[in-house]
Amino acid sequence: MDFEVGLDTIDLSSILLASRFESATPFADYIQLIQLGSDTQVQLDRNGDNGGDLLTTIAIMENVVTTQLDSSSFLL
Repeated sequence: MDFEVGLDTIDLSSILLASRFESATPFADYIQLIQLGSDTQVQLDRNGDNGGDLLTTIAIMENVVTTQLDSSSFLL
């Protein structure tokens, strides 16, 4: 994925509209960022509030360091 930190955002708002995602802090509760080499995997807990984590990789951001990203990198 071509992503420039500080300029681009990833829009997850339509995914998080589903009734299983009711948290007031969706970035902390449903999104996980994993560093793999020079890339960052963005993972989403598909179960939402329905118990247990079911993490699925939804994006791989090439040459992006996980620590460069926070909730402002995403449209929730």
